[in-house]
Amino acid sequence: MGQPATLVIDIETVGQDLDTISARAREILLDSGTAGTEEDRQKILDGLGLDPCTGRIICIGLHWMELDRSRVYCQDEERELLAMTDELTDELDVSDETWAALAARYEPGELVELVLTCTYYSCVSRTLRALRLPVDPDDPALAGF
Repeated sequence: MGQPATLVIDIETVGQDLDTISARAREILLDSGTAGTEEDRQKILDGLGLDPCTGRIICIGLHWMELDRSRVYCQDEERELLAMTDELTDELDVSDETWAALAARYEPGELVELVLTCTYYSCVSRTLRALRLPVDPDDPALAGF
């Protein structure tokens, strides 16, 4: 037998539109006594992407540690988002082709949010790496990694 393999799996989800969730699931989510106030209701709605029953998988990333090989699988409608992320990370710009595909699906304000989100995470990553900040192995947020 070969050596054990370490496979890292990252599943990205987004919340579904509440109208696409069955009436019974909406009733359970919002009328179960936990959504007493409008603020409680909004917290539940904001967390729909994290719930396995209401989140829609948009992307699955796999990384085989020993071989340093990765693969990303996306829903067809998410491919241009992945292309945008790759282009901003690698080229610091978005190609006209990718921008046109995104602009056909998203409102101008949503496009701004997409670019800002991508560049923000890239900025954080590059800053932490450049400052050579050590990772605290005892940080509870890293438990299981």
